[in-house]
Amino acid sequence: MSTIYSTGNEANFRTSAYEAVTSYITHASPDTIPVVQNTLVTILHRMEQLLGMHVRVSVRISSCFHAMSQNQILGTDDRNNWNELQSNFCSVVIVCSVALKAKI
Repeated sequence: MSTIYSTGNEANFRTSAYEAVTSYITHASPDTIPVVQNTLVTILHRMEQLLGMHVRVSVRISSCFHAMSQNQILGTDDRNNWNELQSNFCSVVIVCSVALKAKI
């Protein structure tokens, strides 16, 4: 059991949680539109924060005197987590857009 619940599986848990959110929104009834709208706004705010982290890192990179890749600053694991979280956010935004249709 310790292997299943190790900290290395945190990304899997997070992805599963976002998959549950997308599944809920995909099958949401019309009376839950306010929940879908709130979810979309929340995810867009989180995306903005996540992209802000990326911009700050990019500025820091460009101000260095020698060329450094983002992976050297953030580390491979951090970069992978950033990419995965961005992917999860995009999935939720797409599902929300489909669910809301013309109400966006």
